Amino acid sequence: MAFKNIQGNTRNSLLDYSVSGKAVQYHSSENNTVFVTLSVTGGTILTPGDGYQYNIFEGPGTLQVYGGPGSISAQYLIVGGGGGGGQQSGRGGGGGGAGGVLNNSTTFSGEYTVQIGGGGAGGHNYVPGIGGEGTPSYIGSLIAYGGGGGGHGAVDGNNGTPGASGGGGGNYNLGGSGNKITGTGGDIPAPLSPQGNPGGNGGVATSPGWCGAGGGGAGGAGTDGPNPGGTATNAPGGIGVAVPWVPASYGTPGPTPGRWFGGGGASEGSGGTGVGGAGGGGDANYAGTGSNGVQYSGGGAGMGASGGIGGSGIAIIRFLL
Repeated sequence: MAFKNIQGNTRNSLLDYSVSGKAVQYHSSENNTVFVTLSVTGGTILTPGDGYQYNIFEGPGTLQVYGGPGSISAQYLIVGGGGGGGQQSGRGGGGGGAGGVLNNSTTFSGEYTVQIGGGGAGGHNYVPGIGGEGTPSYIGSLIAYGGGGGGHGAVDGNNGTPGASGGGGGNYNLGGSGNKITGTGGDIPAPLSPQGNPGGNGGVATSPGWCGAGGGGAGGAGTDGPNPGGTATNAPGGIGVAVPWVPASYGTPGPTPGRWFGGGGASEGSGGTGVGGAGGGGDANYAGTGSNGVQYSGGGAGMGASGGIGGSGIAIIRFLL
């Protein structure tokens, strides 16, 4: 059977007109049947030769599935924005919590609004100096919530705020809970929890070298501040999670194969070397600005004299061609 496309060109196979990202019609002159190829558009489209198409969103957009059978079965990764690091203000602030990480599969059909969460602002030289919460990422109704902000490191400092993963507590203060049910910003409605882990609790003040706590990660809780504190103390961020099917140019390396997302931000006392969690968590910098969470990883930021900025989120789907 010969086929013609809408421009009238004749081909012997429908496969001759497979066009990535566009709907193409085919017309059979023998039975007057119109065929429309499957089209999945939106974001950056990759077809790296492994048999899959990847649609990758680093910013807002629309995922559209039409033509062919009308639906696809696809894996998806959705990562919320990471929380900002807390300010130490002469004592230990907390690391930012990681954004939520959803790694699952479902059927997509039709059109979906896509939003990518931004990272929370870092705490700076004002009271209370708490890190900001990350914002959610979503594909339609599939939502990965933002991470909590790191607590302020002051005598009357603040707890880390709740989020998908909670921010670490400032010195003498509690960490934010992961999977919080009520509140604002990065908090999670009950039907969607859990998405992360709590931040650690700040250590007891010991001069010099007070130390806050690490922010929670998608794969583990943030580390409590040393108790008592002191110089050269550390509170690493919680570890993120590995996603084995994501292309190597996205996420970060980690301790096992796959690409890692959702690491928590770290805290430290003066002279310490607090390390962010695998998956984009930011390192602490007691005397300067904490490291930002890695962009498009959902990593929480490290604390510092000024807290770092949380890493933005990402959304990826992949399906068999």
